[in-house]
Amino acid sequence: MSEEKDCTDDLMECVTECDTDDKECKDACIEEYNECVIPEEKPQPKVNKEEIKKLVKKYKKIKKYHKSNIFQIKNLDHE
Repeated sequence: MSEEKDCTDDLMECVTECDTDDKECKDACIEEYNECVIPEEKPQPKVNKEEIKKLVKKYKKIKKYHKSNIFQIKNLDHE
């Protein structure tokens, strides 16, 4: 599994390749780092499909009950 280098890794690699007294080289590395585009990663939610199925089933039962005559009668009694 190969991982892509990020901007910070590129900066560190560039700076280590420069001589210790070479300010121009380090400045060039920093300029490259500032131009580097950092990709935004959106976290992917982990969804349990079995739980979704249970919720949908429960929702459908509730909706069916709300359409029933028994529910309508209970609503009339409470008013």
